[in-house]
Formats: sequence, structure tokens, C-alpha cells
Amino acid sequence: MSIIKVKKEDKDKRLDKFLIEKIPRHSRNYWQKQIRAGLVLVDNKRAKVHEFLKENNKVSIKQESKKINNKKNKTQRKYNLLHEDKNYLIVEKPAGMLTHQTGGENGLADALLKDYPEIEGVGDEYRWGIVHRLDRDVSGVLLVARTKIFFKHIKKQFKERKVKKNYLALVYGEIQKDEDDIKFVIARAKEGKMAARPEESEGKEATTHFDVLNHYKNYTYLCVQILTGRTHQIRAHMLAYNHPIVGDNIYHLRKQKIKTPCELGRIFLHSHIIGFKNLKGERVEYESKLPVELKNCLKKLK
Repeated sequence: MSIIKVKKEDKDKRLDKFLIEKIPRHSRNYWQKQIRAGLVLVDNKRAKVHEFLKENNKVSIKQESKKINNKKNKTQRKYNLLHEDKNYLIVEKPAGMLTHQTGGENGLADALLKDYPEIEGVGDEYRWGIVHRLDRDVSGVLLVARTKIFFKHIKKQFKERKVKKNYLALVYGEIQKDEDDIKFVIARAKEGKMAARPEESEGKEATTHFDVLNHYKNYTYLCVQILTGRTHQIRAHMLAYNHPIVGDNIYHLRKQKIKTPCELGRIFLHSHIIGFKNLKGERVEYESKLPVELKNCLKKLK
């Protein structure tokens, strides 16, 4: 059992939010389930999800069942190595694999740590080496830092928006423009997912650019570039643009009249290109090709 004492700066925080801050490898949903299951105690008493903490409270966390963890970890899928540099790695994450550990389920970061143990200590704990993330059902190219000096170097480029990130996406509907910029701000909605709203609304600035690659009947194939890196940015922006991504079960129209073209079991969104400056100041780019299941889906549309 782990015990965390509540300090002065943490008083009046809600229990589930407090746990996310202290042990970020697990999601809010995970902690809420643990609290409801009686596996989190406050001063040795069963706690409530929305309980507010007081200074000197003792939060006790019972151990999660190893049987559950082992079952989850056995289903973990392997990544594909595209390029290896002494300072960084370029890998392909398959759809269905987490970028980093969440809710006790291992992700790409855990697999990388086993293969490249020197990554431990680079970046943030439980997500060593990870400098950006892809959603579980999104596949494609992902950059991983191997050294602290490169981690600092690349994080600065992300902050200054100098990293090129291109995605391939199939969306519902026929977009008439050849290209466009989407500049809705993004904020968290009441139900937990992200919502894109008009620029004058409250939220974080977000810019997405797209170019049309091909038109199909009822669908449009896009190359999408994100100029900011907000959570679920492309998915929220395309929904707000009234052209949600095929296969997205979260960011979709309530009454979608166009049928799904393929039974993918995932979202049609693929991280295609990442470009940045290496430690020598050279501009480099790496590409991940469209997975077979997405290629086959496009063939059905022709």
C-alpha cells in the first residue's frame, strides 16, 4: 500500500485530480474507478471521487491486482523502428497501442524502455523519451528522445512550433476547397472530450491546415498539418468543420447520414511525416507509409 501525505499546496484539491498529479501514469477515469472500488482511502476511510482534501490528510492507495496488469500487458503490440540515431529514435506506433502507460496498461514507452534502457531519466517519469503522443487508435511516425540534451533541444522546437507534423486522414463529406485553415479554439467540454469553438470563445489557440489529396463520392482524402499541438486537435477541428474523420467513435456527428466505407476498427488518421532540426542544425524529415488496412479502404472507394 502506498501512502501520500497531503501538503499545504495541495489542500482543497479534489481527490481524483490530486491522484492524477501525483501519479500521472494513470488516467482520471482509472483513478475514479479505483476510488469507487474502495482501493483509495483518505485517513483510512473509504473515499469519494469528488472528495476535497485537507492539509495533512493521508491518502492510501491499495495495490492493483497483478493478474489484471499481466493480462493487459500480454496484449501489447510491438512498434516498428524506422530510424536510429544516437540522440533519438524514429518509430512507427501501430493503431491500438497506447503511447505511454495509462490505467495500468503498458504502452509504447514501456516497450522502448526495455529495448533502450538508457532512455530512463530522459523526460518525464513513466513516459521516458516521449516528446509527443499519438492517440491509441492513431498509427504512424513518432519521435523519441534518447538523451537529455536532445529532449531539451526538441521540446524547444515544439514550443516554438518549428516541428513539422503531417497526417493523412479520410473524412466524411466532399470538401469543395483545395485547402483551408481551421482556427477554432479548443477547450475541454463537460463530457470530458475536447471541443472546438469560434476564435472569440474561451479556450486554447489551435491551428490546423489541410490540403485535399483526393475526392471520392461522399468522402475526402486529406493531408493535414497541425501548427499547434492540442489534445485531439485534428479530430475536434474536423468535427467542428463538419467533416469528421472516418472511424472516429468520439468526435462524430450524432446523425451521420453517410455510411462508414470500411470496417476498420480504428480511426482513419495516420501520422505521416515528422520534420525537425537535429543537434547539428540540419533539417531532417521521416515518413511513415499508410498502413495496409487504410490503403485497402481507399481502394474500395475508387
